[in-house]
Amino acid sequence: MKNLDRYTNEGRKFIAEEKETARLVERHLQSKNGGASFKLDLAALGDAENFDAYIYKEGEKIGVCEIKSRDYFNRKKGTRFTWDLFEKFGYLITAAKIDTIREECLLNGINGYIFVNLLNERKIVCIHVCDAKGELLIDYKIRKTKTKYSCNNSKGDTYRDNAFIPIKGNCQVKTFKY
Repeated sequence: MKNLDRYTNEGRKFIAEEKETARLVERHLQSKNGGASFKLDLAALGDAENFDAYIYKEGEKIGVCEIKSRDYFNRKKGTRFTWDLFEKFGYLITAAKIDTIREECLLNGINGYIFVNLLNERKIVCIHVCDAKGELLIDYKIRKTKTKYSCNNSKGDTYRDNAFIPIKGNCQVKTFKY
């Protein structure tokens, strides 16, 4: 169990950034909704293998989300993650994550989201993935590609089905600065 990412220095850094991103999203939602109480409940999910959090408004479960923080577009080359690159190339996420979000939406009658913190730009991107009926709101292409196995570069690369979500002109994508 001690070789899980959450027990490594890099893993703890990613988890801390995820928690901070959740806090920023909560604060943003509260400001946009007349001060209503919002909570992204990360703690209830333990290792968050399938998705990162449920979203609650005034105590009622209204959503499910995946939360990401991105510093690098390409870690190996040291290319920083920017909004321009995000718009140009879209967003890559493990395809199974979208499937899981969709299943949660269907089971619970809630909306599904992906939140991506662009750390270098102090900007959070919200991608509205599914509605409360589990209907996909985004188009994406799936390709088996080589990606990092995890946030720990030492674990190497893997090949998996990844979803490529177009960002530019996508009406399901919203951003806010912090």
